[in-house]
Amino acid sequence: MKKSEAIERIADETGLSRADAKKALHAIIGVLRTVGTECDRLTLPNLGTFVGKERKARPSRNPATGSYILVPEKKVLRFKMSKSLDLS
Repeated sequence: MKKSEAIERIADETGLSRADAKKALHAIIGVLRTVGTECDRLTLPNLGTFVGKERKARPSRNPATGSYILVPEKKVLRFKMSKSLDLS
């Protein structure tokens, strides 16, 4: 699903205008970006839990040249789906 399709679906299901649905989607994305920096986790019942983790620096190889490089540490967002969310 593309972003524009998600906005259209949010607008249809909530009765919001497309502009308001776009603002709502951007607000949700903004909240998810704070997970790991301002808070440890975000739990949404019946959906899942978003957890901010710090990935440690690690050695790797440049596939083009074969030389070894050090990939710096960075923050990543992990998602664990709720057991009540059945996609089958």
